[in-house]
Amino acid sequence: MDKSEILKFFKNENLPNTYANLCKKFNDFEYLKSPKKEDLLEIVSSNGLKLKYSKSENLLYEETSGKVCDFRFLVSFKDGILSSTYMSLEDNDSDKENLFGYELRHIIEELEPKLMNSLEYPYPLSTSNGDLEEILNFYLNLYKRFKKKFLNQDP
Repeated sequence: MDKSEILKFFKNENLPNTYANLCKKFNDFEYLKSPKKEDLLEIVSSNGLKLKYSKSENLLYEETSGKVCDFRFLVSFKDGILSSTYMSLEDNDSDKENLFGYELRHIIEELEPKLMNSLEYPYPLSTSNGDLEEILNFYLNLYKRFKKKFLNQDP
């Protein structure tokens, strides 16, 4: 999994503009609402995914073994702030060596360096179940397209 291919995928997905619009739409820091486990898992399930839940780390995650490398997708959530991370890993004599590991906002900074500075907050902020659903659906749908392209797997 080549980093330039991954960045090209996100650029073709119009990620910088779409993410910026999401951050602008969901930017009410004063009324942040922590998501409930049931709400998170219901949205994940409705997307046909089976992410695991880690209460102690405030994460939803999936680890997938592919032909070229292992891969992890993470969605972190804390106090209504949601982010996602993409990581590819190579098994090198039982030691995991990180090949590609970026939080989504760092991918955007690589693609459009000035864009993140123009946002009031670098993450979309959830204040309701409706916000949570729209933000999480964005992350999950992007991941499903990524998974199909790079891991040759449907959700």
